[in-house]
Amino acid sequence: AASDVLATVGGMKDPACVLIWKLKNSDDDDNELEAEKLFELRYPHATRIVWHPFNPNRFLLLTRTYNEGEWGNSQRSVASIVDTSRLNKTFKDGYALCDCGDDKVLNGAAQFYVSANENTGANDVAWSHVKDARHVITGHDDGKVRLWDLTKNDGSTVACLHELDV
Repeated sequence: AASDVLATVGGMKDPACVLIWKLKNSDDDDNELEAEKLFELRYPHATRIVWHPFNPNRFLLLTRTYNEGEWGNSQRSVASIVDTSRLNKTFKDGYALCDCGDDKVLNGAAQFYVSANENTGANDVAWSHVKDARHVITGHDDGKVRLWDLTKNDGSTVACLHELDV
């Protein structure tokens, strides 16, 4: 039977925020779908997931805090590039579980950082759809669009190449 993968993102403060499912037609009835949980990411700051166009183990995770004052430093993460093979996981009931608790930074993922001194929360994120998908673009509350280069990544942060007022 053919199958597909679906990711869902819960609401803010939802402990099981990101769930990745394998969907397939029921063996008993082609008009019914069955779902099998493959991965659970407990990271309450996630608001949106965007799959990598070519690598099913990578995705962008847009993040948002409930209280901007929580960061308490000069930078804050607005998105993360997640490679599921780099996350610390345990296995439970046949699926992988990564529990980040209330951590603001997703360990094992590269962060997109902006200044915490501005109203710079990200509202959207997208991959470039060229053959290597090495660029990411983000749209922000401050009216700027930021272009990021994933090849300029030290393993924990991604370099912002350009900011443009729109």
